[in-house]
Amino acid sequence: GMEAQLMEDYGNDTMDGNMSEEITTSFGQVDETTTTGEGGKGNATTPTPTVEKTVITIVGTMTLSVADPDAFVADNKSAPAVTAALSKQLDVATEALAVELNVADARRLASRRLQDSSKAVEVTYTITLSGSDASVMEALSATIKAVIDGSSFASDFQSSLNTELSNAGSQYTIKGVRSHGYDGSSTDGDGSTDGDGSTDGDGS
Repeated sequence: GMEAQLMEDYGNDTMDGNMSEEITTSFGQVDETTTTGEGGKGNATTPTPTVEKTVITIVGTMTLSVADPDAFVADNKSAPAVTAALSKQLDVATEALAVELNVADARRLASRRLQDSSKAVEVTYTITLSGSDASVMEALSATIKAVIDGSSFASDFQSSLNTELSNAGSQYTIKGVRSHGYDGSSTDGDGSTDGDGSTDGDGS
């Protein structure tokens, strides 16, 4: 059809036979490319075997008592120090930790321990564990939850955080830590004298 006609025209004109061959070759390449393209498309639709990954997320909250909660939250040394302290306490890589600091109204938290200040710092920390071995991930998750559930977690975290803060050159000292456990934690509110875990965040 067209291709043959085109080559004839070129051949009959000033171009010699070699040129026609080159043109033919380039047509051939175009055809090949089209074929490989289709093949490539076929491959793309075939799902590549994925390695099964287990991802476990643990979300925990704590309340920190500090002289100036607003300034503490605004200070860029605070979140990294909290992350570093959590990383040490829970034996989790800092890459697996996401920390969010917010100023919380202590009255909303109904906490009698923080009466020296009407505000506190609420820490929400997310631990993301991922790996190919589900049983290893489950065991790791259980270990972390056991640490958070431990009676000394809040006080251990407090001293660890104060060390991190002073190392970072922060002017703040944490005067108290209350752990509210983690999502799905049955111990939420246990081990804290005022038992406010259950009323957390409901506005009462």
